[in-house]
Amino acid sequence: MLSNPARAHNGKDRARRPQPGRSQTMRSDRTSTLTSALTLTFVLLLALSPILSACGPRPAPTATPTGLPPTSVPPSATPPIKALPTDTPVPTPTRPALPPVVVGITPDRGEEQVLAAPVTITFDQAMDPASTSSAFSIEPKVPGEVKVTGNQLIFSPTERLQRGAEYRVTLASTAASAAGQKLQAPISFKFATAGFLQVTNSSPAANSKDVPVDSPITVAFNRPVVALMGVTDQAKLPQPLIITPTVVGQGEWLNTSIYRFTPRAGLAASTLYTVTAPAGLTDTTGGILAEPYTLTFRTTVPTVLSWSHRPLAAWGPPPNLLRIPIEDPITATFSMPMDRASTEAAFSLVDAQKNAVPGVFTWNAEATTLGFKPTRLLGFRTNYTATVAASARPANGQGALRSASSHAFRTVALPGVLRTQPVNNARQVDTDDAVLIYFAGPINPDTLAGSYTILPKPARVYTYYNEYESIF
Repeated sequence: MLSNPARAHNGKDRARRPQPGRSQTMRSDRTSTLTSALTLTFVLLLALSPILSACGPRPAPTATPTGLPPTSVPPSATPPIKALPTDTPVPTPTRPALPPVVVGITPDRGEEQVLAAPVTITFDQAMDPASTSSAFSIEPKVPGEVKVTGNQLIFSPTERLQRGAEYRVTLASTAASAAGQKLQAPISFKFATAGFLQVTNSSPAANSKDVPVDSPITVAFNRPVVALMGVTDQAKLPQPLIITPTVVGQGEWLNTSIYRFTPRAGLAASTLYTVTAPAGLTDTTGGILAEPYTLTFRTTVPTVLSWSHRPLAAWGPPPNLLRIPIEDPITATFSMPMDRASTEAAFSLVDAQKNAVPGVFTWNAEATTLGFKPTRLLGFRTNYTATVAASARPANGQGALRSASSHAFRTVALPGVLRTQPVNNARQVDTDDAVLIYFAGPINPDTLAGSYTILPKPARVYTYYNEYESIF
């Protein structure tokens, strides 16, 4: 029998095609195998992680103090301690000796040397006494002793140096240090000794004129003449001035080099004074005023400073010279005390016709202000002239008034009304305006009350009197 080809073919296909149950079994086995492999890998990683960590980079260990191991640890557990290498001793380098250097000199630059004081040179290191002493010299030559101790050379003159002289000190380069090093170059310097005592300034200045009579006399020296002392010790100090003509007063030292003389009653007027500081005056260093110092000055002459029409002790604004009260006194103030007799004789008060006005004189305590009070009332609206002639002399001294001084004035007019404001019959006057009455001369304000009327009568009236301008 012939077999069916289609069936035969289908049989082969069935033979090749896996069976459904077998395929599922194989897939399950693969999944189980993969899971086992992953689990094994994870376990291996956990087991190897300490080893891997040990093989990676480590943080630097923190240094901790080490001590003796605990006695409980067996000796075999302590690692052997290696001996540290010892430092090889290194010899300290020896500083090479350097040449000496001058670091100080006395007297210092610009300082005056006291005549008996030593000269000192200071080095930066100890010096060899023999070579350093022999290297020292001074010009002009001065006998003295050179002594080198440590790092200092001291030259002590056995004779006083010359006053106001200049000296040069030289130290040759042969001067050597204690280590044998010589100066790199010679040293040279100059100094000057204290000079003579001199007057450097005065007040008044020499040849001054018109010096006020109340001026003190002051001189200033270039050097201290006295030591610092208390005020109570002034009497023990020298009085260096001779004043001609003689002046009574008090002298005092303001400091060690400035002297002031204050006249007790002032200097004489118009007088030539000569002030002398005699030669031989010495300062604190022994300096001598080699020549006398002389100054001359002339004091001023008296002058009239001002005129007034008030009593001597009164105060107030200056008067109107065209409205002087007929009973007011006249005063003249001078630049210095005046001789009363000659000044009163030099005074006059006359009217326009040159008629003299009699009166009495008064003076202040200092004799610098003269008052004149007429013994009769002056005329109304009259011109007068007061004069102090040049013959008036000062109270102390020579000469007389520099020049005559005159003072003109006019007395007040008789009482009367000059004008009013508003004027008579004025219209359209502002209701806020004041009513002013200008009088020809001073009015006694007490007599004004009740002497005027206002019609129609206002509710209230306020009044005021201007004494300086006589305005009501």
